Amino acid sequence: MNSDFNVKEHEVISYEKIKYINIFINDVNYRTPHIHGDFEICIVLKGEIVYKISGIEYNCKESDIVICNPLEIHEMFSENNAVLLCIQFSPEYLKELGYENVLFDINYISADERVKYKRTYEAIYRLSKSYFADEDKDIKLICCGWLNILIHYLLQNSSSKGQEKKKIIDDNRHVINSIVDYLNEHYSEKVSLIEVADMVHLNHQYLSRLFKKYTGVNFQDFLTTIRLYQALYLINETDESLTDICFECGFSDYKYLNSKFQKQYGCSPKEYRKKHPRKISKGNTNSKENVYTRDECVELIKKRLKT
Repeated sequence: MNSDFNVKEHEVISYEKIKYINIFINDVNYRTPHIHGDFEICIVLKGEIVYKISGIEYNCKESDIVICNPLEIHEMFSENNAVLLCIQFSPEYLKELGYENVLFDINYISADERVKYKRTYEAIYRLSKSYFADEDKDIKLICCGWLNILIHYLLQNSSSKGQEKKKIIDDNRHVINSIVDYLNEHYSEKVSLIEVADMVHLNHQYLSRLFKKYTGVNFQDFLTTIRLYQALYLINETDESLTDICFECGFSDYKYLNSKFQKQYGCSPKEYRKKHPRKISKGNTNSKENVYTRDECVELIKKRLKT
C-alpha cells in the first residue's frame, strides 16, 4: 500500500458568491461518505433519500430537513434521484459574530412537524430565494439576515443549544479528514487499520476509538461502505462483470461482496443490476448528482413559497 499520506480535506467548500455562505439545488442518486468543516442544512424538495449521519440513518421524504454539523461524517443514497436544496455555511461566519463552538443537537426534522417548525421552513426558503435573486447591492445583507434568523430558530429548538454536542476541533480533525480522503482514493487496495495508524503515527487502538468518535462507525465498516458505493456505481453505470467489479472495488471475493451488498441494499448485485437498466457513462464514482442552474433554482423555490 502506498505510504505517501498527505493531510488534506476530503471536501473543501468554496464560497464564491457570498463569504462563508453557499446554496445550491441538486438531484442526488448517491454520495459516498465524506466529511467537511462546515455546517450543511438540506431539505428534500422531491423524492426520497436515505441520509446517514455519523452512523445514524434517516429515511427522508419530501420536505424533511437534515442538518449536519462540522466534521459529521455523512452520506446519501436514493433509489430514484431525490432533489435537495442545500445550504452550507462556515463556522467562521458565526465566529465573526462572536459565537464559537456552536453546534446543533438536532440532525433531522420531519415534514410531519412542519407546523412546529414553520418559521424554520420560511427562513430556509427566504434565504435561498434571496441568494438566487438578481444581483443587487443589498443581497449579502438580506442573505445574512435570513441566515441569522434560520440559525436562531434551529438553536431555539435545540434542547441544549448545541452545548452538549461540543466536539474537540483540533489537530485530530485533520487526521480523520486525511484518512477519509485516503480511503476514498485507495479503497481498491488492501487497506488495514494498523497500516493507516502507522502512516499517521498513532497507536492503532487509539486511532480506532478516535475514528469512531468522529465518524460514528468503525474503520472497517466505513471502508466497506465506500467499497459498496463504488460497486453500486459500476453496476449502475458500466457493463463490467460482477466479478471484475468485486476485485476492482477492493473486495477479497465475490461471496463477501454479495453478503455485504445484500445487507446494505436488500438484494444481490445480480438482482440489483436486473432491476436497474445500465447507462454507460464516465464520471466521478464518489457521487452521482446533478446541480441545477440558477434559473431552475429560482423556479423551484418560488413554487415552495406558494405552498
